Amino acid sequence: YSEFGSFDVTLTLPENYVVGATGELVDGEKETEWLNTKVLETMSITEFQKDSLRFPPSSPVNKTLRYRQDRVHDFSWFADKRWHVMKNTMELPNSRERVTLWAFFTNHDANYWMKATDYMERAIRDYSRWLGDYPYKSATAVDVIYAAGSDMEYPMITAIGDVPNAYQLDGVLAHELGHNWFYGILGSDERRHPW
Repeated sequence: YSEFGSFDVTLTLPENYVVGATGELVDGEKETEWLNTKVLETMSITEFQKDSLRFPPSSPVNKTLRYRQDRVHDFSWFADKRWHVMKNTMELPNSRERVTLWAFFTNHDANYWMKATDYMERAIRDYSRWLGDYPYKSATAVDVIYAAGSDMEYPMITAIGDVPNAYQLDGVLAHELGHNWFYGILGSDERRHPW
C-alpha cells in the first residue's frame, strides 16, 4: 500500500533492447515506429524456436527513452533484446477512450503469447465494466521467463513467467491486470484487505 505519485524517468540503453515501462513514452515517435516494425516481423514468423533463448550482442549505439505518468503507485521497467512484439488497440466500454496494448515475449512460449493482446483486451474490458474504466493510455505485458518477480503487477505493466498453455496465460494476465484496479487505481490497502 502506498501513495499515488508522478514519475518522470529517463532510461539510456543499447538501441536493440525492447523496453516496457510504466507511463507514456515522451517524444517516442521513433521508438514506436521501431516497435511497430517489430510487430510486423513477429507476425511474419511461421515457427518459433522454443529453445532458442540466446541473447544477441548489444548494439554499440544507445537510445534514450523518457516515460511520464501521473496517478500511479510505482514505476517499473523491463528490457530484453530477444523479445518479439505484438500490439493491439481497444476502446474502453464507458469513456470510449483508446488504449494501446503491448505484449513483449521470447521464443519460449511465443505460440501462446501471439494472442496475449486479445486476452488483455478482454480482461481490461471486463474490469472496466465492473469497476470503472482503465485510466491509462496503454497496458503492457512482458515475458520474464526464468527471471525473479514473475507473475507480478505494476502500474500499466505486468511481468509474466513461464506458462504451460494458452489458458494459463489468459488467466494469469487477467489476474495481474486486475491488480491495476486492486491495489492500483482503487488504492486498496492489501495489508488490511489482502483479498
